Amino acid sequence: MVNCEPLEAYRQLAEAELVGCWAHVRRKFFEAPPKQGDDSSLGAKGLAYCDQLFALERDWEALPADERLQKCQEKLQPLMEDYFAW
Repeated sequence: MVNCEPLEAYRQLAEAELVGCWAHVRRKFFEAPPKQGDDSSLGAKGLAYCDQLFALERDWEALPADERLQKCQEKLQPLMEDYFAW
């Protein structure tokens, strides 16, 4: 997997699986209108998903890798399934 900016050069890598960056996704939701505190907007909803994801990652950063994996499978996977279904 290659986590990178969407540059054409990376698409030339034969066996690379390009993946996106959640920080960039979050920024796009943050920039999405409207900005007047409309918690029901698509931007606000997307931002809430990203903030939940980042909060969980912060909570687990000191855990050993095997425990982080278990937490991801228990908590993060359902969140991601909800996000992609949304």
